[in-house]
Amino acid sequence: MGDIDHIPASAFLQKLIQNQKRKKYCEWRSKFPEDWIELFVQQGLIPFLKKYGYKLGFTIEKCIQYTTTWAFLHVYTKDSYECKAWAHYGTINEYEWFQYKISQDNWSNLIDSWKVQGFLDNDDSDFGYRQTNDLVWFVWHLIDLDSSREHMRYLEYFEDNEEKNEEHYGYHQEDTNVYGGDRRTY
Repeated sequence: MGDIDHIPASAFLQKLIQNQKRKKYCEWRSKFPEDWIELFVQQGLIPFLKKYGYKLGFTIEKCIQYTTTWAFLHVYTKDSYECKAWAHYGTINEYEWFQYKISQDNWSNLIDSWKVQGFLDNDDSDFGYRQTNDLVWFVWHLIDLDSSREHMRYLEYFEDNEEKNEEHYGYHQEDTNVYGGDRRTY
């Protein structure tokens, strides 16, 4: 059997799905001001991150494109959205530091300042709720860790603590015991 994409019925169905997706996208975008996401990235997200010592790792145009796609996919599907492009390869520890440095209250203030019907409207729609719950993780993907001042502080902090640990114990102590420490019961 040949390639299924060349079957006329398959091509028709694919076109129908594309048209439905385009229609849903146009309906969604018509609910808020035309340049809202562009303004959110340029006047909301970039200054917000700068305040906490982080920079975006993509061009403004790419960040706007990714933010639009991310926000719409929450509207179009209930499946979780996994970013295909990352601006860095940060670890879970670096992500936790990022979460620690920018409190949930600060994120909530940003969201409250930029929510409109169809975008970050966590009180009014299921997809707005999903967007707000996913925003921190999504933005984490957009950050350039190597050029972010706060990430440099993170690296210095852990480097200093590692040096202090080595000075105190005389060597780099690694805990390989499942429970940590010496658990003998004599």
